[in-house]
Order: sequence, then C-alpha cells, then structure tokens
Amino acid sequence: MKNGIIIDESCDLDLAVQGVVQSAFGYSGQKCSACSRAIALSPVYDAFVERLVEATKSLNIGAAELPSTAVGPVIDATAQKRIAEYIETGKQEAKLALEMLPPILVTL
Repeated sequence: MKNGIIIDESCDLDLAVQGVVQSAFGYSGQKCSACSRAIALSPVYDAFVERLVEATKSLNIGAAELPSTAVGPVIDATAQKRIAEYIETGKQEAKLALEMLPPILVTL
C-alpha cells in the first residue's frame, strides 16, 4: 500500500481529518495520490479515528451527476471488484471502524 498520511500529537486534528477524507475519497479514491492509509500515533489515535469516522459518515455516495454526491461511481467493474477485495482484506487484518455502501458502478 502507498500514500500514507501520518497524524501525530502536534497536528490540528480537524485539518488532519479533512485532509485524509479529501485525499482518500476525492475522485472516489481513483487517483494515484489517494490516501490509502492513515497512520495515527497513539496519543491522538482514538480522537482521530472518532473524528474520521464521523466525517466519513457525512459523505454522500451516489451518481456523479448529482450535486450532493461526494463519492461517485468507480470507473469500471474491475475497479469495483478490486476495491471490494481490499475491503475484505481490511476486515480480516484490522478492526472495522465504519463500513459504507460498496463502491458503485454506473454502466452506460
């Protein structure tokens, strides 16, 4: 995995959460610079995870053409399958903090 963001006790947690959410979910996470992991040091871990979960819950998932959509469809069925596989791996290797709807795919 690549593109980790490190969160330590000197950071502004609100800005850290905002940065992780924008990096991880912007363009539905389909960009080479997308945050694929957040590494929070123990002094801020619990507060960061709590805030990150709440911020992520507020993201609207839906069709790209809707103005309210924050996370749109993924590019194709291959991407959708790969994301679903990463989600399953994450569930096996870590404690699940939040599960949202599966990645959506719009076909034309």
